[in-house]
Amino acid sequence: MNKYRIFFISILCILCGIIVSCSEDEYIETDYTPVGFSFKIVSADGTDLLADGQSLHGADFSVIYEGEEYKADWRHRRMYLPHLYGLRYSIYEDNPVLLFGEFDGYRSEVDFVFKMPNGESHNIYLNRRHGKNDKVKQIVKLDGKEVSEMSDGRIDIEFTFVYQE
Repeated sequence: MNKYRIFFISILCILCGIIVSCSEDEYIETDYTPVGFSFKIVSADGTDLLADGQSLHGADFSVIYEGEEYKADWRHRRMYLPHLYGLRYSIYEDNPVLLFGEFDGYRSEVDFVFKMPNGESHNIYLNRRHGKNDKVKQIVKLDGKEVSEMSDGRIDIEFTFVYQE
């Protein structure tokens, strides 16, 4: 009789363990990749104006974000930690660009103004929503209009502007 009692208690413990471990609200730890914006500035004929020696290398570009102005930092360097470094010059995929960011990948909204030396400015808006199974729904807007090809959850959001003097 003692054998059966131990057997039933063991089965009961196993069933309780299975029931408790099969929760739908399971906690999943997630690491979201930081989001950054890059700006490529070209002339009407396609010449890259940010390259060293070109007319806009070192020019007065800036970004206004949360009421603070970030002037372009023209020292080229590589950084890896997700941190708001402001607007900085970099070489990205062999192209000179201005980078703004980085933002924590879980941040849901980013809204800022990109200003160029000729007085032209662009409003840029990003809304990221994280859903089930870590699917990211992302909306990117340039001057109030959705840029659908950038709304696929990508983490490097690149804009190319044609500079008018």
